[in-house]
Amino acid sequence: MPTFHYTAVDRAGTQLKGTIDALDLRLARNALRDQRLIVLELKGEEGFLARLGIRMHFVQHVSFRELVLLSRQLATMIDARLPVVQAFQVLAEQNHGFLARALTDIAEQIAGGNQMSVALARHPTIFSRYYISMVRAGEASGQLEVVLIKLADQLERDYELRGRVRGALTYPAVLLIVIGLAGFLMTTFVIPRLLAALEDLNVELPLATKILLVISTFSRRFWFIEIAIVAGLVIVLRRFLRTETGRRFFDTNILRVPVLGKLFRNIFMARFSKTLETLLTAGVAILEALAITGDVVGNKIYQGIIDGAIRKVRDGKKLAEAFSGQREFPSLVVQMINIGERTGRLSDVLDKMNTFYTREIDATTKTLSTLIEPILMIIIGLGVGFMVIAVLMPIFNASSGTF
Repeated sequence: MPTFHYTAVDRAGTQLKGTIDALDLRLARNALRDQRLIVLELKGEEGFLARLGIRMHFVQHVSFRELVLLSRQLATMIDARLPVVQAFQVLAEQNHGFLARALTDIAEQIAGGNQMSVALARHPTIFSRYYISMVRAGEASGQLEVVLIKLADQLERDYELRGRVRGALTYPAVLLIVIGLAGFLMTTFVIPRLLAALEDLNVELPLATKILLVISTFSRRFWFIEIAIVAGLVIVLRRFLRTETGRRFFDTNILRVPVLGKLFRNIFMARFSKTLETLLTAGVAILEALAITGDVVGNKIYQGIIDGAIRKVRDGKKLAEAFSGQREFPSLVVQMINIGERTGRLSDVLDKMNTFYTREIDATTKTLSTLIEPILMIIIGLGVGFMVIAVLMPIFNASSGTF
């Protein structure tokens, strides 16, 4: 994992220098901020693979599923009045590798007098800013066990949501990969033998057959170039999507895709409402809650809207007014937020919004599966039809005496 050198100032004004391990510069900066440090300078070199967009997750990575299980176990032990240090020691014994080392370090940091939120902030690749802020709010309110249960509940709901969306998209993705591999094998090994026999017929080959012949010849002779091109495109695309421009380009256009755009809008609104509700219920201040929600929502367009709302709220405007007029925030959402502010039950309203958008996600995923399957069948049919026509037309011409 890359190591970054930093110069920072704590709240007392003392200048500190040190190093921190993180997957990239952004995570390193967030980790320092979570430790209540003001970053003056942050330098570091990411590894060669990281610069290409390839991260060594298989070495130092905690899956979201592992984090969900870890959070539920931690919440259960803290709720049972087990000391925090002992809880982390038990978790460390139950895990292994990178996660076990991180949990052991957290236990040692807490035993040494640090708060749990500060200890968690030392491991930004495992615990997000949202996670740390929730724990900090629980510490400040004296309701850590309650906040940890809410946090575990929220992570479990997020995991279920990811599973539903992934399930809806997995089938078409796998089918497309199978179609691509089948097409590659056909044009590389099967079609060349058929076309060789067709050339012996001494007939004028139709345009479709000529196109198939060119594709097949290229695939057979330069298959390694095709693989290199695909690999290169994947690396370049990953690299591009890691840039601010690339991420904004993707986040803008994904919202415009038919059906998928609606699905992702619902996902972002569900994530926005539930994250903000959870943070406000835990006692996090509205401005900090909005800033964390902007980081968690997962889309640059929505993050920009939330950042703009933060500035408006800071200037004295109501939250509903801050989101008013934004196309990505429907008028119904703004009205519900307005009602929540007027009645003093904003958290309850946000929870209702999350329930509504979660149901919308379920309906959209079912619609997506229904729509994608016939579209893929049409694509397969066109591809197979093209190959059949390209192979059979010369045979038909030869048998009918057309030369």
